[in-house]
Amino acid sequence: GNPLIFDRNSATYGSDISHTNGTGTFTIQQPGVYLANFNGALSPSAETDFPVNLGVSLTQDGSSVPGAASQHTFQSGSETATVSFTSPVTVSSAPSTLEVIGTGGSYTYGTTSLTLQRLGDIPTT
Repeated sequence: GNPLIFDRNSATYGSDISHTNGTGTFTIQQPGVYLANFNGALSPSAETDFPVNLGVSLTQDGSSVPGAASQHTFQSGSETATVSFTSPVTVSSAPSTLEVIGTGGSYTYGTTSLTLQRLGDIPTT
C-alpha cells in the first residue's frame, strides 16, 4: 500500500512535472492530458504464502486511475514478473500528485521506471 520509490530522474524538460529523487511522488504543475507509462519487476518476499497475487497501480491525488494497473499471480518465491501499464491521465486542476502503489502483499521490486509525458490541453468539446 505504499508508493514505490524512484531513486533518480532521467531526462526532464520544462516544469510541468516534478519529482524529487528518492521519493515516490510525482507532481503535475500544469493542467492537461498526460501519458503515464510504468514498467518494473516484482518478486514475492520469502515469507509469502502461495499462490499470491501482487501488482501495482497508479493513483492520482490518492484515488486509483482507471486502467492504470498490472498484476501477476506468483506460485513460488523464485519467480520474478514484469508488470507494466500505459494510461492517459487527465489533470483538471494543479498541482496534482501521481504515485505507483504496490498491492497484494509483501514484495521486492526493481528495474522500475515511470515515464510521464504531457500530451496537451484537455479537449473542450
